Amino acid sequence: MRDPLSVDCTTVPANSAFVVVLDSTRGLMNTQTSVATGGAGLVPGPYRSRWAGAAVRYTALCTTQNETVLEQILTGKAGTAADWETQGAAGSQTVTAGGTTLAREWKPLGHDFRLVVQAGATAPATSVLQVTVIWGEDVGS
Repeated sequence: MRDPLSVDCTTVPANSAFVVVLDSTRGLMNTQTSVATGGAGLVPGPYRSRWAGAAVRYTALCTTQNETVLEQILTGKAGTAADWETQGAAGSQTVTAGGTTLAREWKPLGHDFRLVVQAGATAPATSVLQVTVIWGEDVGS
């Protein structure tokens, strides 16, 4: 039994940009910086299936502007940002500025996954995501 992985991210995405909070293909490398559309930080990393079977619990809160949390799985093999796909309609969660903290548990359907925060045309003043990854052998316990 491995200890859960806990990650706190307070990086605010720039206007219309993204912050990759957690990415199973990168581990914790090259994450938590604001990345523009088409940026290299949005392509899959070199690792595959290391976190397969894990579940993700997270809370999200922002101020002044709404943001979106994207629950994405790796479905392609081309090595581009287009290889990532949001997992169904529920995989896109709006975090309302100054509203109630969003709390979710997500079980990725693919072996590789990531959690991404996306700002709208105007970025929020603050953004806080607290994430816990529960490894496959511990899911449901």
